[in-house]
Amino acid sequence: MDITNIGQVIIKDTIAIIIAIESYRFSEITSVKYALKDAEDFQNVLISSLGVKEENIHIRVDSLASNTALNDEIQYLIRNLTETDRFIFYYAGHGFYEAGHGNRLTAWDSSIQNLTDTTLSLNELVLAPLSKSKCKQSLIFLDACAKELKDKLTSRESIGELSSRGLEKYVKDIPYHAIYYACSPTEKSYSDDTLQNGIWSYFLFQGLSGRNRSALINGQLTDTSLRDYLKSSVQDFIATKTNIKYSQTPYATINTSNSFVIFEYNEEVSNPNEAIADEYVDLKLLSKDITLVDESLMLVEKAPGFKRSHYPPDGNSSSAKIFVISVFQTFILEELQAIYLKIKDVLNLRRKGIIKNIDRITLGEGEIITDYFVYRISIQQSNNYIKYAFIKRQLSLKAPKESLPFNFDYIFPVALKVAYFPVQYNENSFESLVSEFEDSVEEKKGSLVEDDIKETIKYTTNDKIVYEFFIKESRLKISIEGHSKIVDTISIIEQFINSLT
Repeated sequence: MDITNIGQVIIKDTIAIIIAIESYRFSEITSVKYALKDAEDFQNVLISSLGVKEENIHIRVDSLASNTALNDEIQYLIRNLTETDRFIFYYAGHGFYEAGHGNRLTAWDSSIQNLTDTTLSLNELVLAPLSKSKCKQSLIFLDACAKELKDKLTSRESIGELSSRGLEKYVKDIPYHAIYYACSPTEKSYSDDTLQNGIWSYFLFQGLSGRNRSALINGQLTDTSLRDYLKSSVQDFIATKTNIKYSQTPYATINTSNSFVIFEYNEEVSNPNEAIADEYVDLKLLSKDITLVDESLMLVEKAPGFKRSHYPPDGNSSSAKIFVISVFQTFILEELQAIYLKIKDVLNLRRKGIIKNIDRITLGEGEIITDYFVYRISIQQSNNYIKYAFIKRQLSLKAPKESLPFNFDYIFPVALKVAYFPVQYNENSFESLVSEFEDSVEEKKGSLVEDDIKETIKYTTNDKIVYEFFIKESRLKISIEGHSKIVDTISIIEQFINSLT
């Protein structure tokens, strides 16, 4: 394949616009599930994987994405693009094609009673200004449906197809240009509760980040390799991992005589733990057992057992602690029952294969045990915030992670993305670790926050893996920012453990 190297088009900066509308001003237009998370994840990919400067990313969501605001800002930004700028546009929301008016995108304050005048023309808003700019490379990603509008917009549906018709005149002068659509005409763009993203957007992020190597050709993500990867990945996921009975076929329109490089990655898959290497002899794990944890606070007065005649606790007395546990017992029972039902659905287990242990419910504890995992929940009054309950959930796998179904995360009510380890440090650990992480920061591999009084270190990799070293407490905390499946989180932690042995 003849690939036009991105180096032949000198790219000094990338200017990105992200628009996501999950909740509209008028309830007649239905919400778009996970649109805000899609926007956040796309922004993270731009920064951590493509090296886009945060100040060059213009993100507008919900009420910030009004008709007037978008019209004024977007055209201004595009007009000021230079020939060394790459332009990226991402949209998640409702979109449609209207005869005589072309492709249109809804804004936060669009009205179903007057769609033409309250929506945005993709041609006028983006493509026409882009064709008149000096920009030589542009990428447009549209997670918006192309299905007829009937009584009202639903999910990412539209009154007609988002279409490539009539686009040629706008993009013919842009040497390297591509528009990626989440689905083909008459189809619908679906979201998934397990992924917590639009399905197409999820695989887009995986491809752009380089995490899914099937999107790459010889370490390069190209316009056509991304197109082909999105089509096959979305279709395969819907067919094998969901109960969706309809098709979703992503496609792209590409304006270039040769395939062009979007980004070039190292041929070797990067290790997110590369800054946590085995040369750290000042750190020794005392246990390699992985238990994923979620910790949160909840107002006591929000508990199912809290009655109008009750008063929130005003101290940390033993009676206050007992009261907090008592009003949360129903909460624990309901959560365990919900998990029990999802286990039967996801893992196809019978009742005898699921142990629901509530013997310690009066102590604020409960657990579920299967051959696959052990899940525990405990609720106590918070020591620091007396009007809140401290909720701790823990998950330990008993079965190999490779044996878990793709929708395993669906079983649990929260994302479990944190693990703690007992660690043996020595007297030089703080200085040694800080020095090593400073080297990594200088190489732009992450960010560092240190406190020599508390003797704590927080190092965040570009992949949003957070390592927190508590020297005085002999603890290490590993957490994942953003979306991460349980299997992926465990794999990252296992890589860290292996890097120390």
